[in-house]
Parts: sequence; C-alpha cells; structure tokens
Amino acid sequence: MLLPLTTPPYQELLAASGEVDVKDPAGLTALHYACIESRRKLVEILLDHGADPLIKTRAGDAPIMLVHPSQKMIRTLVGEAASARFAH
Repeated sequence: MLLPLTTPPYQELLAASGEVDVKDPAGLTALHYACIESRRKLVEILLDHGADPLIKTRAGDAPIMLVHPSQKMIRTLVGEAASARFAH
C-alpha cells in the first residue's frame, strides 16, 4: 500500500507501517512522488525512515531524476542519500 502523501502526520504513518519503498503499478514509491511534488520535508522524512534513493520505477527513473531542476535542496538531499547508500 503506497502511503498517501496528503495524509499527515507522516512520521507516525511511517513508524506504524515500516514500509517506505512500496511501489505502485508504475513502480513509483512515496519518495518518487515526494520528489515529483517538490515536498522537501516529506523527502527528508522518507529518507530518515530508510527510503531507498536509488530505487527505480518501471521506466527506470530514480527519485532524483524526477526532481524539478529548480528544487536544488531536494536534489541535494536525494543525491547525498544516494551517494551514501551507493558507498555501502
């Protein structure tokens, strides 16, 4: 079940479900949607709860590929998380 992005409080939902990388039929996760919607705080929360910044959609898009170019902070957050995960 993909977490609805419009239903706060996110931290409590994530703590209760424990599943941050669940994919919809197109292969998008909550992190993909948060990146598409430029939801910086939600991106932070998802990454803090272990969302995979390298996970790809069925079309092959990683979350960072879906961040609007004007959203430099989100791009940095996801990029740093991806680099950290890739290093391990």
